[in-house]
Amino acid sequence: MPISCLFCQKDVTNDEPDFRPTRTLYMCKRCGLIQLTEEAADDFAAERYSSNDRAAISITLRNEWERGGRPSRRNQKLTLDDLSRIVSLFRPLDPIEKMDYALVNIEKSSSYVGQRLTIPFPGSDLCNQ
Repeated sequence: MPISCLFCQKDVTNDEPDFRPTRTLYMCKRCGLIQLTEEAADDFAAERYSSNDRAAISITLRNEWERGGRPSRRNQKLTLDDLSRIVSLFRPLDPIEKMDYALVNIEKSSSYVGQRLTIPFPGSDLCNQ
């Protein structure tokens, strides 16, 4: 049975062969590592989060996962209260903050200063190789 991310709706069932995703623990290519309580996974749909709320959760969880060094486990499972708090505290990043995050991610991708990197963009030929 396919499993989709609660927040971005992407399919998460085709991940690494050593990792079997469940509805409470999965790796989403967009949101990062997701680990939820059973209650949060069961009751999320009933909470009626808007698409903007889901996007806020996705962005926040991805940023936390990236800043934390992409750990293979979260310190604690997310609850419905955690998700509600994320939505209530979310604010979009300004352009300078977005550039800072992009530069930090590029820096993490390189081994040394001046290393040549190839960054594929959606729709470019590099993505289709």
